[in-house]
Amino acid sequence: MQWSHPETHGDVPPPIRGHTATLFDRKQIIVYGGGDGTVYYDHVYVFDTTTHRWTRPQIAPGPRPAPRRAHSAVMYNNKLWIFGGGTGLTALNDVWALDLSVGLGRPLRWECVRTTGACPTPRGYHTANLVKDVMVVIGGSDAKDAHWDIWILELGRLCLIHFFLLL
Repeated sequence: MQWSHPETHGDVPPPIRGHTATLFDRKQIIVYGGGDGTVYYDHVYVFDTTTHRWTRPQIAPGPRPAPRRAHSAVMYNNKLWIFGGGTGLTALNDVWALDLSVGLGRPLRWECVRTTGACPTPRGYHTANLVKDVMVVIGGSDAKDAHWDIWILELGRLCLIHFFLLL
């Protein structure tokens, strides 16, 4: 393995931190959110790993997540699923999905996902991984408390189930 720094072109995102970068379709990386200082973004960028080109897809009018950073994201069923994070003023515990099945050349649409069951407390700086059709959210912080719990979001059923992490 060897590191490289390829030259990129296109609509390059601004310097950001606290964003997510999620692999889509084995060759594209979807970058969402993040911020720089007190500025938070709700931008979506796509990096094509074969052409090294950045694009910024069009987002259809309608509801969309608040600008945020320190959230988590997974790709499931051609949708980018994001959870939580923070706006700089408050921690979040919402779930949103961006449908990529229409293709990156057409406007993409966000959907605010309503879940059933208990819900995690608002948080950022947590981790999330996809295990089959389940988004596993671990830990995080709400700027006051650190969280040590584990939450399971069944993406096929949209039902949150809470488990406690035993130390």
